Amino acid sequence: MATTKKSYPLCFASRLQYEVWKKAAKHSRAGDSSYCADCTLAYQRQMVASFRCAHPCTSFYLDKDGFLEGRRRVEDRVRLKEAA
Repeated sequence: MATTKKSYPLCFASRLQYEVWKKAAKHSRAGDSSYCADCTLAYQRQMVASFRCAHPCTSFYLDKDGFLEGRRRVEDRVRLKEAA
C-alpha cells in the first residue's frame, strides 16, 4: 500500500491537481465523493505499477447509466473511517 506524508493522494500528480478534482467532484454530484470512484482500471494499473495506488483492491463496476465506477472494499472504508 502506498503511503505518504503529502496532503493529497499519491495517484494525483500534485496538490493542485487534487484540489481541482475535489472542486469538480463537489459540483458534479451531491454528497461525499471518493477519488477512487472516478478512477479507471487502466489508471489504477498504472498507479499500482508505480507504487502510487493506496487502494489497489478497488473494483470497477458499470452503474445503471453505463458509467464506470470504482468501489473500495467496505473493510478499507471502515478502516479509514469513511463508512460506518
